[in-house]
Amino acid sequence: FECLKIYILNAPTISFDVNTLQAEAALGAVGGLIGAYLTTPTDIATTRIITASADDDRGPTQILVDVWTHEGGLPALFQGAAQRTLYWAPAIGIFLSCYCSLRQFAADDPLALTAVSAVETFIHAHLGD
Repeated sequence: FECLKIYILNAPTISFDVNTLQAEAALGAVGGLIGAYLTTPTDIATTRIITASADDDRGPTQILVDVWTHEGGLPALFQGAAQRTLYWAPAIGIFLSCYCSLRQFAADDPLALTAVSAVETFIHAHLGD
């Protein structure tokens, strides 16, 4: 997300305001898509660990090797990638656009910064570091 924003800001041929709500949603969706796709193999390993029987003591690396060896190589490691990217791209786009909007609001409003500081103080006082 941030790398895409920096790339666009530094590209002399791209005229695009990366700080609008729509731009942050779109760039967040692209970042979410890339992240979801690249982490599909680890999601497969996590799912296999969670659904494994109690006597299955394979770790994530061994699970990925077994999927590669016995279930079809690289395509097997990315099984379900399309579904993950279709789920995570809009989710991350919405999250990052909301987060950036709230961050900008807090940076522009001294009262919001005071409220955030008060919440942080309360959390540290009652929950510790």
